[in-house]
Formats: sequence, C-alpha cells, structure tokens
Amino acid sequence: MVTASLSETGPMGRLRWWQWPNILALDAVLIAVVWQHWLGYPGLAGSLVLALSVWLTYTGDRWLDVRGLPDEHIVTDRHRFARRWEKELAVIWVAVLVADIVLSLTGLTHQQFVTGLFMLGGCIAYSVAVHRHLRVPKEYLVALIFTLGTALYAAGQTPPLPLIPATSSLFLLAFANCSLIAFREMSIDVEMGRTSLARQHPGSRPWAFYALAAAGAISLYLGLTVAAQHLLVCVCAAGLFALGLAAERLPMELFRVLADTILLLPGLAFFIPGLHPASEAWLINVPGL
Repeated sequence: MVTASLSETGPMGRLRWWQWPNILALDAVLIAVVWQHWLGYPGLAGSLVLALSVWLTYTGDRWLDVRGLPDEHIVTDRHRFARRWEKELAVIWVAVLVADIVLSLTGLTHQQFVTGLFMLGGCIAYSVAVHRHLRVPKEYLVALIFTLGTALYAAGQTPPLPLIPATSSLFLLAFANCSLIAFREMSIDVEMGRTSLARQHPGSRPWAFYALAAAGAISLYLGLTVAAQHLLVCVCAAGLFALGLAAERLPMELFRVLADTILLLPGLAFFIPGLHPASEAWLINVPGL
C-alpha cells in the first residue's frame, strides 16, 4: 500500500491560513458563484441557493469519505477536520440544508426551482456512483454537475451562442482541475480507499492537458469573436497547464489550493473595465443577434 506522507499532507493543528477556504469547502462555493455570475446573473436568491447547495454537497461528500474509516487512514487536513468536528458540522449542515430549502421555496422562480430539482438529482447520483464504487470516474461527474449547476440558471437569459461553447470550456477546466488533483493525490485515494480517474485509468493523465488545450482554443475563439472576457479562461487554462507540469514539485495541499485558486481567474472580469460580463457583452459580434 502506498501511504501519503504526513510531511506532504500536514498534521492537523498546524494549518496555514491559505488552507482554510479548502478545509471549510468555501473555495468550491466561491468558484461556483463566480462562474455562475460570469455566465449570467441569476438574482440574489439563485446565487445563495447555489452557494449553499455546493457547500452541502462538498461537506457531505467528506463525511461519506471518512465514514467508518480508521483515523490512521485519514490523511488529508480537510478530512481530518471533517472527522474531528463531525458533530458540530452535522448541526451546521442541517441548519444550512433547512435554509437552502426555505430559500429555494420562497426566493426562486418556478424555472429556477425545477432546475434546482434536476441538480439535486445529479448530486444524489454522484454520491451513489462514487461511494458505491461504480465504474464511472468521479472526475467526469464532478465536472459535469459543477458546470451544469453554474450554467443552468443562465440558460434562459443567455443566447445559445456563446453559452454552449463557454460552458463547454468551463467543463473542460473543471475536468482538468479534478483530474490533475486526482493524479497528485493518488496515494491519498489508495490510503483512504477512494476511487478516482488516476486509479481506474493510470495512463489518462494527458487527458487533462488535452482538455486544457481545447478549453483555451474555445475561449480564444470566443474572446476574439464574441467578448474579450473569454480571454480570461485562456489565462486560466494556461495557468492550470503550467501548474500540472510542476505538480510533483509541489506539496499536495498547496497544489490543490493553487489548482482551485486558478479557477477563480474568470472572476477578474468583474474588476477589469470593459470585461465585466454584463448581458450586452454576450451579444458582441454574435451573428444574427
């Protein structure tokens, strides 16, 4: 058995400040909301429901990961945190679930609510597939559910072009992110008995780089023909590509945090004049619009 070294994962109690967003599952929440707003603003309720739902999914997934697992086999700080504060997190999880349900029932439009039900089904299917050790690599499922969750609210207000290619580029980024992390943390998955693309298909690491190249090409085309904001996705793809090449030279926890932080780069569009993803920006140079 390949054991993840404590020097790479870091013992609980010596956490660095930059680890906390990942340990609390807040990094995934922020990425989801940034991508959602980048594709089209769904309203405050839509953003809050997505944020709460992502946090519930990631936190619940970590509980399932450590369920019945001996302490000596829990080798990541995020999973140690989930085990150490299990009861407290359970109370918070139930409270967030109630808030999410109430907000969904009172704050979403009918279309958004139906969309949310589809996403709930997707999250349940993911949990069953991963924790029942089905043969579908979890990286595909995570990328698909995460991307759809950020894009479905925009489907009714954004033209198919560029929504479909833009969403495709984000899916490719999400898949590459999950895949590169899976290969860097393969020893952890072995130790904790988790399935992953790296374990199921050991020769598939180049797929992440192919996905990043495709995401960069799609975004470059959109950046030159639709709106300049898409060029930020090119920067994001290039950053992940470079990080993937340097993966083995970085500690596991740092690599994961950097890989997730890069996914926030499209959010720079909100702060750069001329790149803000306002609805009019989607229509620039789109034939027939």
